[in-house]
Amino acid sequence: VLEHLHTSLDDCLGRKKSSLALPVTLSILRDVSLGLLDLHTRASPAIVHGDLHARNVLLTKDMTAKIADLGATKILGCSTAALGTLDLDHLPFDAIAALRAALFFSNSNCKVDIFSFGVLCLRVAVNSAENEGEGLPVEAQRTHMLDHAQNSPLHPLVLKCLDDDQEKRLSAGEVCTEMDSLCSKFPRESKDILEVRLWCCVCVLVHVLVDVLVLC
Repeated sequence: VLEHLHTSLDDCLGRKKSSLALPVTLSILRDVSLGLLDLHTRASPAIVHGDLHARNVLLTKDMTAKIADLGATKILGCSTAALGTLDLDHLPFDAIAALRAALFFSNSNCKVDIFSFGVLCLRVAVNSAENEGEGLPVEAQRTHMLDHAQNSPLHPLVLKCLDDDQEKRLSAGEVCTEMDSLCSKFPRESKDILEVRLWCCVCVLVHVLVDVLVLC
């Protein structure tokens, strides 16, 4: 069963900074971390999403986040998986290398999703559009974004998730603990949700007007 959700995190990023208040983005990321925890520890065998990025984080009207698009999902211990459409910019270098060697799905592990979660947090930290730094090598893009995210409360978590050594990256449980701590420091208020809803309504109206103009 597929739900028709209100918007995606990708739709919200790249606008004016007031469109997504910090407590709201932290709450969204916490929901994502809880989703990863379910996939990595509560599913048996464990499940690797494999393609986690802002376009695949769908949001309800109250800004509850749900992870979507399981086209690249890998069930650990199984020999087959649907490749889907992978966005390599959100994968760690070790996973990209393994994918190119056609070994990704046979050696996949949950730390791939943790790295992708770190990239997602990085985008949120700098409130960037997905095409920011387009044309630069992936490593240069991330370095550029990390420089701009140094003052964000997410910066320490990002560094722990983006470690080149996958063994040093956090687990989903540890990510949830860190997100809980951040959310307690920056609690979400109802007015933040209302502001995001208004922005979403404006975007929907703009899309409708553009469609009408194209048809005319």
